[in-house]
Amino acid sequence: YKPIIPQEILDFVETIRKFVKRECEPIDDLIEEQGKIPEEIVEKCRQLGLFGMTIPQEYGGLGIGALGYCLVAKALSWAHPAFRSLITVNNCLGSQPLLLAGTEEQKRKYLPDIACGKKMTAFCLTEPGAGSDASAISTTAVKDGKHWVINGLKHFITNGPFADIYIAVSYTHLTLPTN
Repeated sequence: YKPIIPQEILDFVETIRKFVKRECEPIDDLIEEQGKIPEEIVEKCRQLGLFGMTIPQEYGGLGIGALGYCLVAKALSWAHPAFRSLITVNNCLGSQPLLLAGTEEQKRKYLPDIACGKKMTAFCLTEPGAGSDASAISTTAVKDGKHWVINGLKHFITNGPFADIYIAVSYTHLTLPTN
């Protein structure tokens, strides 16, 4: 079975391949020295739509789907791993929880800024006693009126140092109404 890939996705992937070769690969050493991707390159990533590839067009993203995203991620993998981390968090761990479980109000409020790269996301799972094992976390979220109170400790937060929006994994204790 060979999937049929729309020409517009193939063209986009080719654009990204050229961008990676021309702009990203040559600055690997600079990223190592500075510990970050230069802002002018991040801005070019914004202009290309890389921060919103998996976000539907109705929220300002490209909506290229999983296959398109994977092909672009493969093209980006030739550059410094910092690119993969920066781009992946906004497209996956930072936006997908909102798309899957967020309210329409939350989607309209946050996703357009995530999609255009105006806001960066972080993913908060790891705790001192729980690495990537989500079932071992101890952080809790308790509803207090209109707000949630989160209690716990997270560390090794992907994109944590520069994110604007944080997706935190926690346990909730909801009381269901009785009849």
